[in-house]
Amino acid sequence: AQDTLVIFMHDNGGTAGVRVFNADMHGAKGTAWLGGTRASSFWRWPGTITPGDCGVLSAHIDFFPTLAEIAGAKIPAAAKSQVAGRSLVPLCKGTTPADWRKSLYYHYYEFPVPHRVRPHSGVITDRFKLVHYYKPDVNDWELLDREKDPLEVQNFYNDPAYAQTVKELHAEVERLRKEVQETGEPPRTAYGNQP
Repeated sequence: AQDTLVIFMHDNGGTAGVRVFNADMHGAKGTAWLGGTRASSFWRWPGTITPGDCGVLSAHIDFFPTLAEIAGAKIPAAAKSQVAGRSLVPLCKGTTPADWRKSLYYHYYEFPVPHRVRPHSGVITDRFKLVHYYKPDVNDWELLDREKDPLEVQNFYNDPAYAQTVKELHAEVERLRKEVQETGEPPRTAYGNQP
């Protein structure tokens, strides 16, 4: 109890139609809405973590480098390019690095199964989500403003007041695609089972 790090976490979202943890979140596994992307985790690390929400964008990809650092394991130089996340240890200690990410790239392409959600990709920031639904027969965009619409049910994409935000987020999606080296179409083998 005095020196053990305990982490409780769950996978993102729930099964379609099932509310998980918070009835105010809509969406399910495979969606870009909060119900599909939020994955809460609760940490207890005596003498290190101060209770509260760290309030920054993090993802499951950050767990490996975090646990490696805590365990004192060095990630081999040859493998570092394969590690997409960053250690959360500074955040646990109450410090947010100046170069901490301001956005996350999101891409879901398993269609039609397992979740029957149309392929979509986009960017998530602390306030906005820009989502592009594509394939097999759609080409739709959605801009969510979680400050004005915390339930994520209103699309602001075509609102003239958001034109500059849309432009900036489109550029951020392209920057992130290059950063994660996703510049081409996912291979057919990456998609879900054939109908």
